[in-house]
Order: sequence, then structure tokens, then C-alpha cells
Amino acid sequence: MALQLGKQYFTEILSCRTDIDFVRLIPNINRRKYHLIGLTYNRISEEELFRTIRKYDTEDDWTYYLSDEQLKEYCGQYVSQNRFFDEKFREYSIPSYDTSTNREEVLNDIVEHLEDRCAWEPETIAM
Repeated sequence: MALQLGKQYFTEILSCRTDIDFVRLIPNINRRKYHLIGLTYNRISEEELFRTIRKYDTEDDWTYYLSDEQLKEYCGQYVSQNRFFDEKFREYSIPSYDTSTNREEVLNDIVEHLEDRCAWEPETIAM
């Protein structure tokens, strides 16, 4: 959804926060019905992320409209947030997948993992 909003969305992205209340949220989720997974981007530096975004930026990407300074700030926040979430995923035993490298392979592994789990849990609703 963020990618579809384009230029108007980037200011909201810069103010992203890591205030998900895991203590209140996780115990209230039926983990037999809902399969939680975490996607992170941890094996990349802020500078590598900045270069990658700039390399592939098009006018359709919200990052295209950021100055280099704004994008570097975002990259710093993004890397920091990913580390925070990675810690929380481990703390709450949520399977986590790093998509920094081999993204397609990792995403295929996730699909296989979810298909395997859903196959033996009849109450799971496929989307």
C-alpha cells in the first residue's frame, strides 16, 4: 500500500515508530489460527541500503522524492527498526526471515513453510 501512495506517503514513513506493544499484542493472538512471521532486512548497512534504493528508484517509488539527506535518515531508522523487530521476534518465538540477500529464495522458503504448517492444521484459513 505504501508504494501506491507515492510522494504523499514519504513524510509518514520518516516518522515510523517501533512502538508495537508486543507484551499486550502477542498473548492475544491465537497462534494456532494465525501464523506470525517476521521479515527483516538485517544484513545490510545503512549505506548499502541507501545505494540499493537509489540504484533502483523510479518515479513510482516514494523514495524517489526524498533528498539524499532524507533518504539516508530513513535508511538509518529502517536499519535500527529492523534490529529492534528482530530482537522482539526472537523474544516472542516468532519465526523471522532476513530478506537482505537472496530475497526470492527466502520468500519461496516462507511460502513453503506456511504451506507445510497450513496443510496439517485444518482450522487454518487460507487467503
